[in-house]
Amino acid sequence: MWKNLFVWKKLCVCFLPLVLVIIISALDSNKTLINLQRTIIKLEEYEDIQASFMQREMEHMQWAQQLILFVGLQKNTDMALQTDPSRCALGQWLSGAERAKVESLVPALAEVLARVDGPHRRLHQSAVTIRGLAAESDWPGARRTLENETLPALEEILALLEMGTDHIGKAVADMRGRTDTECVRSVQVNQVAMGVGVFIGLLCFVALLRSILRPLNKLRNYAEACRAGRAADLDIRRKDEFGLLADALRSLMASLNRELAFSRSMLAGLPVPAALYDRDNKLTFANRHMLNLLELDGNPEDYYGRTSGDFLFREEDRETASVSCLRTGQPAERAVEVETYRGNVRFALTQAAPLYDERGNIAGVLSVWMDTTDMHTHEREMARARDSMLRVAGKAQDVAETLSSTSRELSVQIAQVNTCAAQQHQQAQDTAVAMNQINASISAVNDNARHADETGREALKHAKKGQTLVVDMLEAMHALEKQAVQVCENMDALRRHADGVGEVLDVISDIADQTNLLALNAAIEAARAGDAGRGFAVVADEVRKLAEKTMQATKSVVEVIANIQNGASLSADSVGQAVLAIQTTTGQADQSGHALEEIVELIGELASQVAAIAISAREQAVASEQVTRAVDETSAVAGEAAEAMSHAAHATENLAGQIGVLRDLVEELR
Repeated sequence: MWKNLFVWKKLCVCFLPLVLVIIISALDSNKTLINLQRTIIKLEEYEDIQASFMQREMEHMQWAQQLILFVGLQKNTDMALQTDPSRCALGQWLSGAERAKVESLVPALAEVLARVDGPHRRLHQSAVTIRGLAAESDWPGARRTLENETLPALEEILALLEMGTDHIGKAVADMRGRTDTECVRSVQVNQVAMGVGVFIGLLCFVALLRSILRPLNKLRNYAEACRAGRAADLDIRRKDEFGLLADALRSLMASLNRELAFSRSMLAGLPVPAALYDRDNKLTFANRHMLNLLELDGNPEDYYGRTSGDFLFREEDRETASVSCLRTGQPAERAVEVETYRGNVRFALTQAAPLYDERGNIAGVLSVWMDTTDMHTHEREMARARDSMLRVAGKAQDVAETLSSTSRELSVQIAQVNTCAAQQHQQAQDTAVAMNQINASISAVNDNARHADETGREALKHAKKGQTLVVDMLEAMHALEKQAVQVCENMDALRRHADGVGEVLDVISDIADQTNLLALNAAIEAARAGDAGRGFAVVADEVRKLAEKTMQATKSVVEVIANIQNGASLSADSVGQAVLAIQTTTGQADQSGHALEEIVELIGELASQVAAIAISAREQAVASEQVTRAVDETSAVAGEAAEAMSHAAHATENLAGQIGVLRDLVEELR
């Protein structure tokens, strides 16, 4: 009876008691929640009453504090306190409608509130009495009234209000106890309902397991066996949905087995390797040609259930033509290289075509293979030979291009080097001619410098003689610092010294003129002095003579220096360098003795400069000879380089011709 019931009836029979238990539990929980809400509302009202009582206590305590301060401070001002007991906050609350509400909630408060009226009136009446006594300035009487009437009445009021607060607390505690009891009862009811529900659920599970899950497992096992191609018997004989489903499956599998046998016989007769995969890419059929291609032993049925990648390539997740066909729903064709199970390599062309069921969905894929190993081997050998020839030709072409590029670059560089060598050779010849001219000029300058040195030494001797005669006349000496720039190894230093000598000679000439003038003035003054100035006149005349000799010597030196300057100018024009002038600053002598001493110093400086000019001229001559030899050697090397570059240019032209022949051969090879 039970197993022949339909599934929906079994579900109703199993779950209806469970639903009833859940409904009963929900109703009880809802009732408990409603009671809790009501209790919460009452608790809030009790809390408001407690807050009101505490507020009244605080107000009367503040009122009493103000009254105590009034009496203690003995103020003569009017007392700002409410003395009417019906108009204060507590009096208004006691005479209002809220009192009746509170007494209805907590009946025990009625007696307490009735006892509050008497002391409350006495409290406010004491304030009236104190006000009258304060008006009469009877502060001791006011203090006695405060102690005997006000404070006892206040304490009685506070005690009654605290008693009312205790009654409210007891009411709250009783209500919370009833609420806790109700909650415990509700929890117990829910626990019992849950236990009953669990028990009913277990019974339903066992009943469904026996009447639903068992036939379902049998149907599933039968379907899996059919899908795997194994023979199986569906042992379900009943009149519910599972019995009807079992009958339909048995009829369906009989029809499918007949069609499958026909399809297998047709596929087995194909003359080429072929395999059939289901929608999960599992092998369901393979003919003998397929096993021969893969060099497999045994029967095709031994490999059913394996994926195409595992069956063909021993790779579970490999992307094969069958997988591509299943994914896209379009035929796929690939040329593949497969290693057989015996380790040999085969080449084949595989074609995969989708198979559809009666609804147009992909049910599987048919894979057909063509062995192209021999053809592929022949093509590979030809391709290898062709690639080898092309590789050799490519390398030869690269070599030819590299040689051609290198030859062109080498030709350009050789031409540039040849041009530079010719220019260097010509410049070396021009430099040699210029250096010969410089050598001639330096020789002339050297001779002039030697003559100037001798003349300067002679002038220095005469100047020292004059200095010996007038050394006692000199009171002080004015030192003039001179700075001479040492002559470098070029013609700039030569011109600088020559110009410095000219300037010194100009200064000497000026000093000689001034000395002559001073000597003349001294002679005039000596003549005026008479006999006392004769000795001084003789000395002045000697000084004048020495000054004239100095001027004559200076003129000779000027002529020599002029020749030196001419030679220096010629040398400076040849090498393109200028001689910087040596600036010499001298002060005027205060006396004739100082002037003569400066003449001696200047002549000594002149001699030193002339000696330096001579040394520089000799050094310049030596350097010029070295430069001349280096220029000759450079000219010879440049000539040899030009000749070598000419031979290299001819060799490069021959190399370019050979590269052209090589390029033609490579083109013919291709």
